[in-house]
Amino acid sequence: MTYVSHKIEIAQAFDELSILKIKQSKAKDQKLKKHLGKQICILIEEINEAISYKLTKEIYCSKFYMDLFDANLNIFESVDKFKDSEPAQLNMKRIDAKRIIQKRFFGKPLGEIKL
Repeated sequence: MTYVSHKIEIAQAFDELSILKIKQSKAKDQKLKKHLGKQICILIEEINEAISYKLTKEIYCSKFYMDLFDANLNIFESVDKFKDSEPAQLNMKRIDAKRIIQKRFFGKPLGEIKL
């Protein structure tokens, strides 16, 4: 894969972590679950390097992270209920456009997992 390294705020990294964890829990395919697990490990390593293992663990085990996880889970469940709605269809068009760019210019599938 071709990646861009860019700085994001730690809170955004924890948001991404919670989304990856939700996708992994909802994935039915074992190969996909394994792939998501690798992405989770890489992200956790990057967070550890940025703020230390101790602080990563403190945040990950906090009520604040659980609130973030629950909010993302509620969003996923709401999107699942309304997959045929116009906003959901527009989001799929956005994801399809990203897939086309990735495939056309880099010859590989998009690494982002859409469930």
